[in-house]
Amino acid sequence: MQYAVVDYLWYRRKVPGADADSQGFDVIDQWGRMMPDPDRWPSSRGGNGFTEVANKVHSMGLKFGIHVMRGISTQAVNDNSPILDTTTVCSFYSRFHMLIFLLLAQSLLVY
Repeated sequence: MQYAVVDYLWYRRKVPGADADSQGFDVIDQWGRMMPDPDRWPSSRGGNGFTEVANKVHSMGLKFGIHVMRGISTQAVNDNSPILDTTTVCSFYSRFHMLIFLLLAQSLLVY
């Protein structure tokens, strides 16, 4: 074994009603970025993220990774979270424009 990977939904609170299709249960920071749920990942408290876990995994001679979905989360859009280093907020329109950008970038790569 070479890798230890934290799989999908590591940022989702583990509470009644929260499942893979739930909305509003994600732990996000003020900019809408996914953060580890501190109840499930106690070492992440205080904004430490996966630092302690990654250090432990690396000390065991393994590589550490997390499953991350690209794009802006639905919860960040619904919360109108500001986007770091911009004056823009996560809205339906910014999400729509990101989709158009990704589709254009993909079509440019094909040619």
